[in-house]
Amino acid sequence: MAPNANGALEPVKGYLTDKMREMPELKAKGMPKFEILEYETLKDSSDMGPADWGQMCEDITKNYYDYDGFLVCHGTDTMHYSAAALSFMLENLAKPVIFTGAMVPFAEPYNDARRNIIVGMMFAASDQLCEVCLFCNDVLIRGCRAVKGRQTLNAFESPNFPPLAIMSGDKFELNLPLLLRQPTGSFSPAKKLKASNVVSLVVMPGFDEVEFVKFVKAFGKKNVSSSSEQSAAPTTSETKPVSSSDAKSGPLGTKDVIPVGSTTSAPVVYTKRPIDCIIFEVSGLSFSEAHAQRMIGNVLRSSVAAGIVVIVSNHDYRGAIRLPYARQIRKLCPDAVLIHDMTSETAVVKAKYLFGRGYSAETVKKWMPLSMRGELT
Repeated sequence: MAPNANGALEPVKGYLTDKMREMPELKAKGMPKFEILEYETLKDSSDMGPADWGQMCEDITKNYYDYDGFLVCHGTDTMHYSAAALSFMLENLAKPVIFTGAMVPFAEPYNDARRNIIVGMMFAASDQLCEVCLFCNDVLIRGCRAVKGRQTLNAFESPNFPPLAIMSGDKFELNLPLLLRQPTGSFSPAKKLKASNVVSLVVMPGFDEVEFVKFVKAFGKKNVSSSSEQSAAPTTSETKPVSSSDAKSGPLGTKDVIPVGSTTSAPVVYTKRPIDCIIFEVSGLSFSEAHAQRMIGNVLRSSVAAGIVVIVSNHDYRGAIRLPYARQIRKLCPDAVLIHDMTSETAVVKAKYLFGRGYSAETVKKWMPLSMRGELT
Protein backbone atom coordinates (compact mmCIF):
# COMPACT_ATOMS: atom_id res chain seq x y z
CA MET A 1 0.00 0.00 0.00
CA ALA A 2 1.14 3.51 -0.79
CA PRO A 3 -0.51 6.95 -0.76
CA ASN A 4 -2.32 8.04 -3.92
CA ALA A 5 -2.63 11.61 -5.18
CA ASN A 6 -5.29 12.29 -2.55
CA GLY A 7 -3.23 10.88 0.30
CA ALA A 8 -5.37 7.74 0.69
CA LEU A 9 -3.69 4.34 0.82
CA GLU A 10 -4.19 1.99 -2.11
CA PRO A 11 -2.42 -1.03 -3.64
CA VAL A 12 0.38 0.12 -5.96
CA LYS A 13 1.87 -2.31 -8.45
CA GLY A 14 5.55 -3.03 -7.82
CA TYR A 15 5.75 -1.06 -4.57
CA LEU A 16 6.02 -3.97 -2.12
CA THR A 17 8.19 -5.98 -4.51
CA ASP A 18 10.70 -3.14 -4.75
CA LYS A 19 10.68 -2.62 -0.99
CA MET A 20 11.36 -6.30 -0.30
CA ARG A 21 14.22 -6.42 -2.79
CA GLU A 22 15.80 -3.42 -1.07
CA MET A 23 15.59 -4.87 2.46
CA PRO A 24 19.06 -5.82 3.75
CA GLU A 25 17.48 -8.04 6.43
CA LEU A 26 16.17 -10.42 3.77
CA LYS A 27 19.70 -10.74 2.36
CA ALA A 28 21.29 -11.46 5.73
CA LYS A 29 23.11 -14.69 6.49
CA GLY A 30 20.72 -17.45 7.46
CA MET A 31 17.73 -15.96 5.66
CA PRO A 32 16.20 -18.13 2.93
CA LYS A 33 16.52 -17.35 -0.74
CA PHE A 34 13.21 -16.21 -2.17
CA GLU A 35 11.39 -15.21 -5.31
CA ILE A 36 8.43 -12.83 -5.54
CA LEU A 37 5.22 -13.40 -7.45
CA GLU A 38 3.12 -10.25 -7.71
CA TYR A 39 -0.34 -10.32 -9.26
CA GLU A 40 -1.02 -8.26 -12.34
CA THR A 41 -4.13 -6.79 -10.72
CA LEU A 42 -3.79 -5.85 -7.07
CA LYS A 43 -6.85 -5.75 -4.81
CA ASP A 44 -7.72 -4.22 -1.51
CA SER A 45 -8.30 -7.19 0.79
CA SER A 46 -11.86 -6.04 1.48
CA ASP A 47 -12.62 -6.89 -2.18
CA MET A 48 -11.24 -10.43 -1.97
CA GLY A 49 -13.28 -13.61 -1.86
CA PRO A 50 -13.50 -17.24 -3.01
CA ALA A 51 -12.16 -16.55 -6.52
CA ASP A 52 -9.03 -15.02 -4.99
CA TRP A 53 -8.62 -17.95 -2.61
CA GLY A 54 -8.71 -20.20 -5.65
CA GLN A 55 -6.06 -18.12 -7.39
CA MET A 56 -3.73 -18.25 -4.39
CA CYS A 57 -4.31 -21.98 -4.04
CA GLU A 58 -3.58 -22.54 -7.72
CA ASP A 59 -0.33 -20.55 -7.59
CA ILE A 60 0.91 -22.39 -4.52
CA THR A 61 0.03 -25.68 -6.22
CA LYS A 62 1.96 -24.76 -9.38
CA ASN A 63 5.07 -23.99 -7.33
CA TYR A 64 4.57 -26.47 -4.53
CA TYR A 65 7.43 -28.83 -5.35
CA ASP A 66 9.90 -26.06 -6.21
CA TYR A 67 9.92 -24.25 -2.85
CA ASP A 68 10.20 -25.14 0.82
CA GLY A 69 7.51 -22.70 1.96
CA PHE A 70 5.34 -19.77 0.98
CA LEU A 71 4.83 -16.28 2.40
CA VAL A 72 1.59 -14.55 1.42
CA CYS A 73 1.54 -10.76 1.87
CA HIS A 74 -2.11 -9.83 2.31
CA GLY A 75 -4.21 -6.88 3.47
CA THR A 76 -5.35 -7.24 7.06
CA ASP A 77 -9.09 -6.67 6.61
CA THR A 78 -9.79 -10.21 5.38
CA MET A 79 -6.43 -11.93 5.89
CA HIS A 80 -7.86 -14.30 8.49
CA TYR A 81 -10.60 -15.37 6.07
CA SER A 82 -8.07 -16.14 3.33
CA ALA A 83 -5.81 -17.98 5.78
CA ALA A 84 -8.75 -20.10 6.94
CA ALA A 85 -9.79 -20.79 3.34
CA LEU A 86 -6.36 -22.01 2.29
CA SER A 87 -6.16 -24.12 5.46
CA PHE A 88 -9.00 -26.18 4.05
CA MET A 89 -8.17 -25.93 0.34
CA LEU A 90 -4.53 -27.07 0.68
CA GLU A 91 -5.28 -30.63 1.72
CA ASN A 92 -2.34 -32.73 2.98
CA LEU A 93 -0.11 -29.67 3.10
CA ALA A 94 3.43 -30.65 4.10
CA LYS A 95 5.03 -27.17 4.02
CA PRO A 96 4.44 -23.85 5.76
CA VAL A 97 2.17 -21.25 4.18
CA ILE A 98 2.44 -18.04 6.20
CA PHE A 99 0.09 -15.09 5.84
CA THR A 100 1.24 -11.70 7.01
CA GLY A 101 0.32 -8.08 6.53
CA ALA A 102 0.70 -4.73 8.21
CA MET A 103 -1.48 -2.38 10.17
CA VAL A 104 0.92 0.46 9.32
CA PRO A 105 2.22 0.17 5.73
CA PHE A 106 5.74 0.53 4.39
CA ALA A 107 4.93 4.06 3.22
CA GLU A 108 4.95 5.30 6.83
CA PRO A 109 8.26 6.10 8.61
CA TYR A 110 7.26 3.81 11.46
CA ASN A 111 5.55 0.63 10.32
CA ASP A 112 5.10 -3.02 11.20
CA ALA A 113 5.32 -4.20 7.58
CA ARG A 114 9.10 -4.65 7.61
CA ARG A 115 9.20 -6.73 10.78
CA ASN A 116 6.22 -8.88 9.86
CA ILE A 117 7.77 -9.72 6.48
CA ILE A 118 11.14 -10.60 8.01
CA VAL A 119 9.74 -12.88 10.69
CA GLY A 120 7.08 -14.26 8.35
CA MET A 121 9.85 -15.22 5.92
CA MET A 122 11.69 -17.02 8.72
CA PHE A 123 8.59 -19.04 9.60
CA ALA A 124 7.98 -19.81 5.91
CA ALA A 125 11.43 -21.46 5.84
CA SER A 126 10.73 -23.68 8.87
CA ASP A 127 10.88 -27.43 8.27
CA GLN A 128 8.72 -28.03 11.36
CA LEU A 129 5.55 -26.36 10.08
CA CYS A 130 3.14 -28.08 7.73
CA GLU A 131 0.08 -25.87 7.94
CA VAL A 132 -1.35 -22.48 7.04
CA CYS A 133 -0.53 -19.87 9.66
CA LEU A 134 -0.90 -16.15 10.22
CA PHE A 135 1.90 -14.06 11.69
CA CYS A 136 1.25 -10.60 13.12
CA ASN A 137 3.24 -8.46 15.55
CA ASP A 138 4.81 -11.16 17.73
CA VAL A 139 2.57 -14.23 17.46
CA LEU A 140 2.16 -17.08 14.99
CA ILE A 141 -1.45 -18.28 14.86
CA ARG A 142 -3.10 -21.23 13.14
CA GLY A 143 -4.81 -19.79 10.07
CA CYS A 144 -8.22 -21.27 10.83
CA ARG A 145 -8.12 -20.05 14.45
CA ALA A 146 -7.34 -16.38 13.80
CA VAL A 147 -9.66 -13.42 14.32
CA LYS A 148 -9.04 -9.72 13.88
CA GLY A 149 -10.07 -8.14 17.15
CA ARG A 150 -8.57 -4.65 17.16
CA GLN A 151 -7.01 -1.91 15.05
CA THR A 152 -3.58 -2.00 16.68
CA LEU A 153 -0.31 -3.68 15.79
CA ASN A 154 -1.43 -6.83 17.60
CA ALA A 155 -4.65 -6.88 15.58
CA PHE A 156 -4.93 -10.66 15.31
CA GLU A 157 -5.38 -13.25 18.00
CA SER A 158 -6.37 -16.85 18.53
CA PRO A 159 -9.09 -16.64 21.19
CA ASN A 160 -9.66 -20.34 21.76
CA PHE A 161 -6.28 -21.91 21.00
CA PRO A 162 -2.74 -20.99 22.11
CA PRO A 163 -0.39 -19.34 19.61
CA LEU A 164 1.90 -21.73 17.75
CA ALA A 165 4.84 -19.47 18.54
CA ILE A 166 5.54 -16.22 20.38
CA MET A 167 8.50 -13.95 19.76
CA SER A 168 10.69 -13.76 22.86
CA GLY A 169 13.42 -11.15 22.68
CA ASP A 170 15.45 -11.86 19.56
CA LYS A 171 14.22 -15.39 18.92
CA PHE A 172 11.09 -17.43 18.46
CA GLU A 173 10.33 -20.97 19.52
CA LEU A 174 7.59 -23.10 18.06
CA ASN A 175 5.21 -24.75 20.51
CA LEU A 176 5.82 -28.18 18.99
CA PRO A 177 3.04 -30.15 20.76
CA LEU A 178 0.45 -27.79 19.20
CA LEU A 179 1.60 -28.14 15.59
CA LEU A 180 -0.26 -30.26 13.06
CA ARG A 181 1.51 -33.48 12.20
CA GLN A 182 2.99 -34.17 8.81
CA PRO A 183 0.27 -35.57 6.49
CA THR A 184 0.32 -39.21 5.48
CA GLY A 185 -1.37 -38.65 2.11
CA SER A 186 -0.17 -36.83 -0.98
CA PHE A 187 -0.73 -33.11 -1.49
CA SER A 188 -4.26 -32.71 -2.87
CA PRO A 189 -5.39 -29.09 -3.24
CA ALA A 190 -8.90 -27.90 -4.09
CA LYS A 191 -7.94 -25.24 -6.62
CA LYS A 192 -11.47 -24.14 -7.42
CA LEU A 193 -14.68 -24.18 -5.41
CA LYS A 194 -18.18 -24.33 -6.78
CA ALA A 195 -20.41 -21.36 -6.02
CA SER A 196 -22.39 -21.56 -2.78
CA ASN A 197 -24.51 -19.22 -0.71
CA VAL A 198 -23.58 -19.16 2.97
CA VAL A 199 -25.08 -16.52 5.25
CA SER A 200 -23.81 -15.46 8.67
CA LEU A 201 -26.48 -13.88 10.84
CA VAL A 202 -26.28 -12.33 14.30
CA VAL A 203 -29.26 -13.04 16.56
CA MET A 204 -29.56 -9.84 18.55
CA PRO A 205 -32.17 -7.97 20.64
CA GLY A 206 -35.07 -6.99 18.44
CA PHE A 207 -34.55 -9.88 16.05
CA ASP A 208 -37.81 -10.24 14.12
CA GLU A 209 -38.31 -13.98 13.89
CA VAL A 210 -41.64 -13.65 12.08
CA GLU A 211 -40.11 -11.78 9.15
CA PHE A 212 -37.09 -14.07 9.15
CA VAL A 213 -39.29 -17.14 8.83
CA LYS A 214 -40.92 -15.53 5.79
CA PHE A 215 -37.46 -14.90 4.37
CA VAL A 216 -36.19 -18.48 4.69
CA LYS A 217 -39.42 -19.83 3.26
CA ALA A 218 -38.85 -17.63 0.22
CA PHE A 219 -35.13 -18.32 -0.23
CA GLY A 220 -34.57 -21.80 1.17
CA LYS A 221 -33.33 -24.51 -1.18
CA LYS A 222 -36.73 -26.20 -1.22
CA ASN A 223 -38.42 -23.05 -2.50
CA VAL A 224 -35.90 -21.44 -4.88
CA SER A 225 -34.86 -22.98 -8.17
CA SER A 226 -31.31 -22.12 -9.15
CA SER A 227 -32.46 -21.73 -12.74
CA SER A 228 -35.66 -19.76 -12.13
CA GLU A 229 -36.03 -16.08 -12.88
CA GLN A 230 -36.87 -13.77 -10.02
CA SER A 231 -38.83 -10.54 -9.89
CA ALA A 232 -37.71 -7.21 -11.28
CA ALA A 233 -35.70 -6.52 -8.14
CA PRO A 234 -31.92 -6.34 -8.68
CA THR A 235 -30.01 -9.63 -8.65
CA THR A 236 -26.77 -10.42 -6.88
CA SER A 237 -24.78 -13.49 -5.94
CA GLU A 238 -25.57 -12.91 -2.30
CA THR A 239 -28.84 -12.37 -0.42
CA LYS A 240 -29.35 -9.41 1.91
CA PRO A 241 -32.77 -9.40 3.63
CA VAL A 242 -32.19 -6.03 5.29
CA SER A 243 -32.11 -2.41 4.33
CA SER A 244 -28.96 -1.19 2.63
CA SER A 245 -28.02 0.96 5.63
CA ASP A 246 -27.97 -2.07 7.92
CA ALA A 247 -26.35 -4.67 5.66
CA LYS A 248 -22.69 -5.53 6.04
CA SER A 249 -21.68 -7.76 3.18
CA GLY A 250 -18.24 -9.35 3.10
CA PRO A 251 -16.24 -11.44 0.69
CA LEU A 252 -17.56 -14.75 1.97
CA GLY A 253 -21.28 -14.51 1.92
CA THR A 254 -23.63 -12.09 3.55
CA LYS A 255 -23.22 -10.97 7.13
CA ASP A 256 -26.60 -9.62 8.08
CA VAL A 257 -27.81 -7.91 11.24
CA ILE A 258 -31.59 -7.79 11.65
CA PRO A 259 -32.12 -4.56 13.60
CA VAL A 260 -34.69 -3.59 16.21
CA GLY A 261 -37.91 -2.66 14.47
CA SER A 262 -37.16 -4.40 11.17
CA THR A 263 -40.31 -4.53 9.07
CA THR A 264 -41.65 -5.95 5.87
CA SER A 265 -41.02 -2.60 4.18
CA ALA A 266 -37.24 -3.15 4.21
CA PRO A 267 -36.12 -3.69 0.60
CA VAL A 268 -34.97 -7.20 -0.25
CA VAL A 269 -32.25 -8.09 -2.72
CA TYR A 270 -33.29 -11.21 -4.58
CA THR A 271 -30.98 -13.91 -5.82
CA LYS A 272 -31.32 -16.81 -8.23
CA ARG A 273 -29.19 -18.91 -5.88
CA PRO A 274 -30.93 -20.43 -2.86
CA ILE A 275 -29.32 -20.31 0.56
CA ASP A 276 -27.24 -23.40 1.31
CA CYS A 277 -26.36 -22.66 4.91
CA ILE A 278 -26.95 -20.12 7.67
CA ILE A 279 -24.46 -19.59 10.50
CA PHE A 280 -26.48 -18.30 13.47
CA GLU A 281 -24.33 -16.34 15.91
CA VAL A 282 -26.03 -16.39 19.29
CA SER A 283 -25.02 -14.59 22.49
CA GLY A 284 -25.53 -15.53 26.10
CA LEU A 285 -25.20 -18.79 27.94
CA SER A 286 -28.87 -19.70 28.23
CA PHE A 287 -32.35 -18.77 27.09
CA SER A 288 -35.60 -18.58 28.97
CA GLU A 289 -37.95 -21.33 27.84
CA ALA A 290 -40.42 -18.89 26.28
CA HIS A 291 -37.71 -16.93 24.45
CA ALA A 292 -36.03 -20.09 23.18
CA GLN A 293 -39.27 -21.63 21.95
CA ARG A 294 -40.44 -18.43 20.25
CA MET A 295 -37.24 -17.24 18.65
CA ILE A 296 -34.54 -19.88 18.48
CA GLY A 297 -36.73 -22.92 17.99
CA ASN A 298 -38.98 -21.31 15.40
CA VAL A 299 -36.12 -19.74 13.47
CA LEU A 300 -33.93 -22.83 13.38
CA ARG A 301 -36.73 -25.26 12.55
CA SER A 302 -38.09 -23.05 9.77
CA SER A 303 -34.61 -22.84 8.26
CA VAL A 304 -34.20 -26.62 8.35
CA ALA A 305 -37.67 -27.06 6.85
CA ALA A 306 -36.62 -24.80 3.98
CA GLY A 307 -33.71 -27.10 3.15
CA ILE A 308 -31.02 -24.92 4.73
CA VAL A 309 -28.14 -26.34 6.75
CA VAL A 310 -28.29 -24.67 10.18
CA ILE A 311 -25.07 -24.00 12.09
CA VAL A 312 -25.07 -22.42 15.57
CA SER A 313 -21.97 -20.61 16.80
CA ASN A 314 -21.06 -18.46 19.76
CA HIS A 315 -21.21 -14.75 18.88
CA ASP A 316 -18.84 -14.03 21.78
CA TYR A 317 -15.77 -15.40 20.05
CA ARG A 318 -14.00 -16.41 23.26
CA GLY A 319 -15.18 -19.74 24.54
CA ALA A 320 -17.86 -22.05 23.24
CA ILE A 321 -21.55 -22.77 23.65
CA ARG A 322 -21.90 -24.45 27.02
CA LEU A 323 -23.48 -27.86 27.44
CA PRO A 324 -26.82 -26.81 29.06
CA TYR A 325 -27.33 -24.23 26.31
CA ALA A 326 -26.37 -26.78 23.66
CA ARG A 327 -28.93 -29.20 25.08
CA GLN A 328 -31.61 -26.52 24.82
CA ILE A 329 -30.78 -25.90 21.18
CA ARG A 330 -30.70 -29.61 20.32
CA LYS A 331 -34.03 -30.12 22.05
CA LEU A 332 -35.61 -27.29 20.06
CA CYS A 333 -33.98 -28.24 16.75
CA PRO A 334 -32.28 -31.66 16.57
CA ASP A 335 -30.99 -30.92 13.05
CA ALA A 336 -29.00 -27.84 14.14
CA VAL A 337 -25.22 -28.30 14.06
CA LEU A 338 -23.20 -26.86 16.96
CA ILE A 339 -19.54 -26.07 16.28
CA HIS A 340 -18.15 -25.70 19.81
CA ASP A 341 -15.30 -23.13 19.84
CA MET A 342 -14.82 -22.63 16.10
CA THR A 343 -14.91 -18.94 15.19
CA SER A 344 -17.84 -17.71 13.13
CA GLU A 345 -15.44 -16.47 10.44
CA THR A 346 -13.91 -19.92 10.04
CA ALA A 347 -17.36 -21.52 10.14
CA VAL A 348 -18.46 -19.50 7.11
CA VAL A 349 -15.27 -20.34 5.23
CA LYS A 350 -15.48 -24.03 6.11
CA ALA A 351 -19.11 -24.25 4.99
CA LYS A 352 -18.24 -22.57 1.69
CA TYR A 353 -15.34 -24.98 1.27
CA LEU A 354 -17.47 -28.07 1.89
CA PHE A 355 -20.32 -26.93 -0.33
CA GLY A 356 -17.74 -25.74 -2.86
CA ARG A 357 -16.34 -29.27 -3.09
CA GLY A 358 -19.78 -30.43 -4.11
CA TYR A 359 -20.61 -32.29 -0.91
CA SER A 360 -24.22 -32.92 0.03
CA ALA A 361 -25.97 -31.12 2.86
CA GLU A 362 -25.76 -34.26 5.01
CA THR A 363 -22.01 -34.49 4.43
CA VAL A 364 -21.59 -30.81 5.31
CA LYS A 365 -23.55 -31.34 8.53
CA LYS A 366 -21.33 -34.30 9.36
CA TRP A 367 -18.03 -32.47 8.87
CA MET A 368 -18.84 -29.03 10.27
CA PRO A 369 -18.53 -30.07 13.97
CA LEU A 370 -15.44 -32.23 13.30
CA SER A 371 -11.88 -30.91 13.23
CA MET A 372 -10.32 -31.08 9.78
CA ARG A 373 -7.38 -28.66 10.15
CA GLY A 374 -7.32 -28.00 13.89
CA GLU A 375 -10.07 -25.37 13.61
CA LEU A 376 -11.93 -26.52 16.72
CA THR A 377 -11.18 -28.25 19.97
